[in-house]
Formats: sequence, C-alpha cells, structure tokens
Amino acid sequence: GRKGKSPLDRGLLLTIDDESQSIEPTDHKMLSNLHRAFSKHRDYGLPHARHKHEQFVISHFAGDVKYTVGFFVEKNKDKLPKAMEDTFQSSSSVILKSSFKGFAQRKPSATVVKKFKNQIDSLIETLESTKCSFIRCVKPNKEMQ
Repeated sequence: GRKGKSPLDRGLLLTIDDESQSIEPTDHKMLSNLHRAFSKHRDYGLPHARHKHEQFVISHFAGDVKYTVGFFVEKNKDKLPKAMEDTFQSSSSVILKSSFKGFAQRKPSATVVKKFKNQIDSLIETLESTKCSFIRCVKPNKEMQ
C-alpha cells in the first residue's frame, strides 16, 4: 500500500496520482509535493524561478522536458465532461441518449496515471521476459536486399 513508502520509493507517477485522490486535490499542492519530494533527484529539475509555481522538469534520455501542471489533477480523473454528456443527451439518436445517460457521474475504474502505469509495467514485464538477439551484417548491402 501507500503507507510507509516515501514519494521517492513510489515514484513520480504515483505521487501525482496520490494528490489526485486526496481530499480537496489541487494542481498547486501536487506540484509543491513533487518539488519537495523529487528536487534532489538527478532526473528532476526545477524550472526558472518565474515558472516554479506551474512547471517541473524531467531529464529524459533525449533531453529536458518541461511539464506545465494546468489541470493535471482534473484530467487524471478521466471523467467525461458534463457538457459532452449534455450534448449526447440532446441528440436525436436514441442509442446515444441511452449509452451516455449518467455517464459523467460514473466513477472511472482507474485514473489516467494508474492506467498508464499498468501499461508501462506490462511493457517492462514483456521486455524482460524476452531474449534480445542482435544480428551483425558483415557484408555491406547497399541495395538493402
């Protein structure tokens, strides 16, 4: 479970997810938690001081990427917007009306972060279960045949 594990142990994704599921979650609290928990990590960077309250930086293999946290918490809930449900409800199509009735009020089975983390874990498991083989081409093949 969550208890007893530090954010560094749990990782950045689950730290974001924890804030999304807390009482009265906000992007500002999430970002403050990320800065506090990961500021010493070699792959986590603080943006320029004027953007510190809206961004964090992750060093990926291809370089630094700045993430702006506008609506992270809300988007992580993965809910259908009420306006979209209203659009479906006002449709002349009986199928659309019945399919989306009450859809926006339903609680999603998992957050976006949880779904993404599960996909990453599955990919890692698949990659680790395979044996990679490399073939070296001794003779140049300019015609690609």
